[in-house]
Formats: sequence, C-alpha cells, structure tokens
Amino acid sequence: MRYTIKLRMGARLTLMLLFLMAVSLVGIYGIERANAGTDQQYREDVLELGALARLLGALNHREDSLRAMASGTLPVTADDGLSSLSSVDRGALETFAKPWDELSSRLSQAHAKGDLATVSRLAAGEAAPLLHDYRAAVEHTIEQRLATAQAHHIELSELGRRIRNIALGVVLAGLLLAVVSDGVFVRSVTARIRTALELARTVASGRLDNQIPMLYSDEIGELRAAFREMDEHLSVVIRRVRGSADAVNVTSRELASGNGELAAMMSEQVESLGQTAISMGAMAQTVRRTADNASEADRLAATARQQAERGGEVIVQMTQAMDAIDLSSRHIADITGEIDGIAFQTNLLALNAAVEAARAGEQGRGFAVVAGEVRSLAQRSAAAAREIKRLIGESQVTVADGAQLVTRSSEDFKNIVRSVRKLSDIVGEIAAASEHQAADVTQVSATVTRMDASTRKHHQQVMGVSRASNELLEQASMLAGEVEYFHFANEQRVETV
Repeated sequence: MRYTIKLRMGARLTLMLLFLMAVSLVGIYGIERANAGTDQQYREDVLELGALARLLGALNHREDSLRAMASGTLPVTADDGLSSLSSVDRGALETFAKPWDELSSRLSQAHAKGDLATVSRLAAGEAAPLLHDYRAAVEHTIEQRLATAQAHHIELSELGRRIRNIALGVVLAGLLLAVVSDGVFVRSVTARIRTALELARTVASGRLDNQIPMLYSDEIGELRAAFREMDEHLSVVIRRVRGSADAVNVTSRELASGNGELAAMMSEQVESLGQTAISMGAMAQTVRRTADNASEADRLAATARQQAERGGEVIVQMTQAMDAIDLSSRHIADITGEIDGIAFQTNLLALNAAVEAARAGEQGRGFAVVAGEVRSLAQRSAAAAREIKRLIGESQVTVADGAQLVTRSSEDFKNIVRSVRKLSDIVGEIAAASEHQAADVTQVSATVTRMDASTRKHHQQVMGVSRASNELLEQASMLAGEVEYFHFANEQRVETV
C-alpha cells in the first residue's frame, strides 16, 4: 500500500475528527447527565421543598387557627400540602399527621355541637404539642431535603468537573497528538522535499546523469521519479546536442578553411582573368590594326594591279611602274613582316589564353575553343605573311630582272600582272581573315570580360560564404561553450573560454 501524503493527511484529519467527535460525545454526555441531574433535582428536591414549604405554611396557619377557635373559627385540615409530597416524605410525616387529623376531627365535632369548652381544652391541651411535633417534623424533613439537594448539587458539580477534565484530557491528547503528528509529518515531508530540492539544484547547476534512488512511494517519490526521468532525458538530449555541436564545430572549421582557400584561389583567378582581359583588349587592338593594315595592303595591291594593267599599254612607263612596284613591294614586305610578327604574338596570346582556359576548368571550355580558333587564324596569318614575303621577294627579283631585261619586259610584265593579281587575291584573303580574326578576338575579349565579371561576382559570393562560414564557426563555438555548461556525474566540468 502506498502511504502517500494525501493518505497521511487524510489519516491525520480523520484522527483529529475522531478526537473532535470524542470531545463532542463527552460534552453531549455531560450535558445529558447535567440535564438529567437538574431534572431529578427539580423533581425530587425543588418541588418537594415547595410542597414542604407550603405544608409548613399551613401548619403555621393552623397555629393561628388554634388561637381563633375560641371565637368559632374552624381549623384547617391537616392534609394541606401533604398529598403533594413524595411517598418517602409523606410516609415520614403521616405519623404526625394522623393524630393531628383525629384531633382536628374532634375539634370540628365539638365546635359543631357548640361545645366551646371542649374546643378550648383540646386546643390548649392536646393540639399545641401535636402541632409543635408536626411542625418540627416538617422542618426536619425540609432540612433533610435541603441536605439531599446540596448532595445532588455537589454530585452534579463533581460530574461537571469529571466531564470537564475528561474533555480537557481528550483535547490536550488531541493537541499533543496533532503537534507530534504535525512535527513528524512536516519533518518527513520537509526532508523529502529538501532532497528533491537538492536534486533540482543539482540538475540546474548542469550536473546530469545522477543516480536517483526511489526511496519513497508517495508524491515526493513521484516527484523524484519525474526528476530522474527528466535527468535521463536531459542526459540523452545533451549528449546528442554535444555530439551535434562538436560535429558542427568541426564541419564549420573545415568549411571556413575550405572557403578561405577557395576565396584565395578565386582572388588569384580574378586577378588572372583581369590580366587576361587586359591582354585580350590589347590583342584585340593589335588584331584590329592588323586588319586595318591588311585592308591597306589590299588597297595597295589593287592599285598595283591597276598600274600593272596600265603598264602593259604604256611600256614607256615601265621603269617608273617598276620603281613604284619595287617601292610598293618593299612596303608590302614591311607590312608583311609586321603581319608575321603580329601573327606570332597572336599565336602566343592564343596559347596563353588556352592555358588559362584549361586552368579555369569547365568555365573556360568555351574560351579554350575560341583561343584555339584564334591560334589557327594566327597560324594562317603567319603562313599567308610568309607567302606574301616570298612573293614580294620574287617580285623584287622580277623587277630587278625587268630593269635589266627590258627586251623581255613585256612577257615578264605579264607574269608580274599575274603575280600582282595573285597578290591582290592573297591580300584580299588576308584582309578578310584579318577582319574575321578581329571579330573573333573582339568576341573573345567580350567573353573574357564577361568571365571576369562573372568571376568577380562569384568571388564576392565566395567571400560572403566565407564570412557566413566564420560566423557559423563562431556560433558553433558559442553553442559548444553553452553545452559544456552541462556535465555528467562521471566527468568533470570543462571550463570553456
């Protein structure tokens, strides 16, 4: 059976009610006894004393009647008040009442006959002693009845004192039992509550996984069971939170470190792409100049072609035309050399761009394709420039031979015309290729610029992620510090800074 606090309080209340009922029963018993005694005293003493008093008054009246009999007044009968007495007192007084009644009858008869002498003789002789004895007996009976009433009063007083003492004893016993039971109850409950309070303070201080024995089966025991369940659940939760906090802390450190390295790499990539964009801009300008020069060479080749055709008609002007051709050939040779140098530089830039695109990985795949196309065009430009250079050399040789071999100038001039036409076509192709190369390089430059902007934006995002990782690391450290507030019974508290 579980002796709960509620059950013990109910038992204490029941015991107090029993004591209260006992006191009430004692009081009721005393009141009933007092009422019965008072009723008995009233019936046996007060009423009896009243009857005796009336009888004594009647006897006093008879004494007056004896003195008045000489004047013809009849005496009162002796039964006045005697019939209302109790059987005990009436039996005691009848001894005196019968002689008096007989004498009263004789007096009445003598008075009826008019024998006043007999009346006077009887009243003065026999009546006075009988009346005196009768009154003395009544007075003695009154004294006995007063003594009996006093005894009844003493008995009732003694009964009241006994009942009072019993009630006081029951009350004192109840109070003593209440004080003792309250002391034991309060001490027991206080001690148990104090242990529960110490346990609560232990849990509040962060110490978990406590050994909580089940010592009681009452409400305090249920409270300790609830504390033990709370301690077990908190221990499981804190262990999980501690493991999660440690994992988050480690992951945050790794993430912060990785983001730092990524941010550094992105910074280097942004710087490299910036330099690449600058180089591509310069290369675009160079290619544009190359295209312009190729256009100029195409225009000059067309002019040379027209001059060669007019030279066929005006042989006289051949020398001047040959000088012009020689001069133009040299100019073209210079331009071709410059084109060859530009093509070489374009090839190097395209090679560098392909290397940078390979470093960029997936994002630089399109740029690598464009760089390959640029490199191919540069190689074609270099080949065309070498071809032009070779043709210019042949033209110069032809012009020199033409100056020496005027006689064969017509035939050679035709060859020159054909060569100039071919040169014009080649220069046109160079001009077209240069324009295409300029467009491709411009597109590559725009692509690199967009890549640079995208990389810078990505770098900003990486920096934001890095800052968020650092904040996450700080929060994880704070969480780990907060969780370290809780410790278990088999370990020491770890002070976190």
